[in-house]
Parts: sequence; structure tokens; C-alpha cells
Amino acid sequence: MSKEAIFSTILVKVDGRLICRKESESHLYKLFVDSLEEGHVIHAFFDANLDDGTLTQIAKVKACIRELAKETGSTFESTERDIKIASGLCFDKDGEAYCRSFADCSKDELGLTIQTLIERGDFVNINFR
Repeated sequence: MSKEAIFSTILVKVDGRLICRKESESHLYKLFVDSLEEGHVIHAFFDANLDDGTLTQIAKVKACIRELAKETGSTFESTERDIKIASGLCFDKDGEAYCRSFADCSKDELGLTIQTLIERGDFVNINFR
């Protein structure tokens, strides 16, 4: 496996413990851990926000953009802009393009952005699912 891996899940508190909602996610977590080498550093981000546009979604979007940029040889900024345009987060005002911040997006808008990333990832053989 590559030196970088991404795992995303939603955990639920049950009997004082955080567990994956689905057995399949538990299996993916085990595969993720098994793919790591000794000394591998893991960056974790936990968000218990129930509002639209969670920080977890934004973190996943940013991680996927970073990976896509590296795979395609593009910069993070240009890849982020391309994804925002493809996701409908940019608009034209007086001949200039303006793109919304991911922090200002709804849960549904970020979901569409993640779907765009999944499709772009498939095109360059990266599995963002």
C-alpha cells in the first residue's frame, strides 16, 4: 500500500464507547490499520457537530483534494478551484469568478463536492470511497 491512506467513518457512542455504525466500516478500519507500517503517524479529527456542513466533511474534502493534486501533479489551490467549479460552488460576478468557502457550504453541497471528488478520483484510479 502507498505511504498515505485515508479512512473515513462515522462513529456512534454506545455503552460509553465509540463504534462504527456498520460492520463494513469496522472491516475497512481494520484494513486501514493493517496497511500501516510501524511508526506511521495518523492524523485524527473528531467532530460531534450535528449541524449542516460538518467539519468532518470539510476535512475529507481537503484530504481528497490534496491526494488528487499530488496524483495529477497539480497544485492544491488549482485542484481545489477545479473541484469547486465542478461542484457548482463558484459563480460569476461582474466578469470575475468567485468561489464559496467550504466552511460556508451546507451538508448537501459538501456531499456533492465529495461525489465530485469520488468521480475525479475514479478517473485517475484513486478510490476515495
